[in-house]
Amino acid sequence: MTEPNTDIVPQQEAQSQKERKPNPIAAIEKFVEVQTKEIELKEKELDFKTHELEIRRQEIESNKEIALKSIDAQKEDRATQATIFSGVETKKVYFKYIVTIAVAVVVIVSMYTGNAQYAIELAKIGGGVLAGWLAGVYKGKSDQLERNTNQKNED
Repeated sequence: MTEPNTDIVPQQEAQSQKERKPNPIAAIEKFVEVQTKEIELKEKELDFKTHELEIRRQEIESNKEIALKSIDAQKEDRATQATIFSGVETKKVYFKYIVTIAVAVVVIVSMYTGNAQYAIELAKIGGGVLAGWLAGVYKGKSDQLERNTNQKNED
């Protein structure tokens, strides 16, 4: 009786080993499936990165355009400032010439007419005005220089 029992046990063991043994084709199919999903994920990631790089490129291009427009605006502003400053300085020079010519004409006319007291009075008044103007200009320049020096020392 022991013999038929021994035949059954090896057959059961053989069947259980077959069930436990992995099927190589199923493992390969599973591997291929996992690899396919991984490739799809990598393609999606690559598409995402490409899209992200395109957005970054557009951002850089936009920043470049803004910077160029800003530079052009600054150039125009500097040119306008230079034109205005040049015009103001030209007008200052013309004003100084006109005042000098007017004073010279008054002095010459008063000397030829024999009224030297007008020229002397003009020199007194003009000298006082000129001294006050020069004092104000140089006081302003001195104050501005002092402020700039103090500001640099604080920094």
